[in-house]
Amino acid sequence: MADFSFSNGALLAGGTTLAGVQLWAYKDESTAFATIIASGYFNEAADVLHKHNLIWVIGSDDQDWVKVTSENGVTPVTVEQTTGELDALAQGSIFVGNASNVPVALDAKSDGKILVGNGTTVASVAVSGDIGLTNAGVASITADSIINADVNSAAAIDFSKLAALTDGNILVGNGSNVATSVAMSGDATIDNAGAVTIANDAVTTVKILNSAVTTDKLDDGAVNGDKLSSQSVDGDHIAQSSPGNSQPTVPQMYIIDTAGGATANTDVADIGANLTVTRVDVILKGSGTAGDTIQLQTGAGSAVTEAIDVHLSDETLVSAETIDDALSVFSQGDTIRVAEIDGGGNDSPACRVLIYGYSHV
Repeated sequence: MADFSFSNGALLAGGTTLAGVQLWAYKDESTAFATIIASGYFNEAADVLHKHNLIWVIGSDDQDWVKVTSENGVTPVTVEQTTGELDALAQGSIFVGNASNVPVALDAKSDGKILVGNGTTVASVAVSGDIGLTNAGVASITADSIINADVNSAAAIDFSKLAALTDGNILVGNGSNVATSVAMSGDATIDNAGAVTIANDAVTTVKILNSAVTTDKLDDGAVNGDKLSSQSVDGDHIAQSSPGNSQPTVPQMYIIDTAGGATANTDVADIGANLTVTRVDVILKGSGTAGDTIQLQTGAGSAVTEAIDVHLSDETLVSAETIDDALSVFSQGDTIRVAEIDGGGNDSPACRVLIYGYSHV
């Protein structure tokens, strides 16, 4: 066995560092490996060896890396074997410096994991979150991970990327607030060119009272007598006129038949539009006698015309000669009254009274 000595050149500085650690080599094939790494063997080199220096030791029976564990200049110099750290490395492992700046093995072969720096060291971690990664390097996006916020506002996603939509169908939110493909039905249908068709007889009076159908939306020949019910045009739907109005005046006429015989009033209550009376004609349906008259009155009994003499022959037409302009104006909802006076003698004749006028503001 030979003692350690610099003079024999047994301890050689290789001039190489690993992770900041100085590497040495020492060979003494006449001395057992355990004797060389025993405490104090390298005392003569205490001034050049520093803690964590590595020495490749070749003895008579073994060889391996040893690490200096004593401080520089301190005796006894102590070392420890580092088997498996530098001389042998398991398949799939790599050397990584530890907190003591010493290379240690890190298992980097775990299936599908990647090496990620964490600010202190390197770790082997599994990929997680919105993507997956196979051990062949194939990345995949996790199902249900992409939300609206992930899509750029300028993405301009093409319609062809959407699910198929049945020919002529439209998307409508269902009871669960999910867009659903449905066929348009009911009062209107739509084709795959976007043309909407209103079903026959679908537009009723009730459906045009919401101001949605304006004059501009009606074809010139769309509304005729067949499309109007007998009660569809009332006072609310007659244009009103006043002197100087540039719009044409809408004429009105009321027909009131009297029964004849005894004195009686015939009323038309709750008229459907404002009315200004301009003329009153009376057609006799029988012969009158002296004192028989017909008069247009307000609902309160005030005279609008004079008492028109109907002491005339059957089928005679007679007109009022005067109209009180202050009383000739009736408002929507007022009552028009025809007063029949039996002058005595024979019963007064039945008459048809024609009241003409115009709708006013």
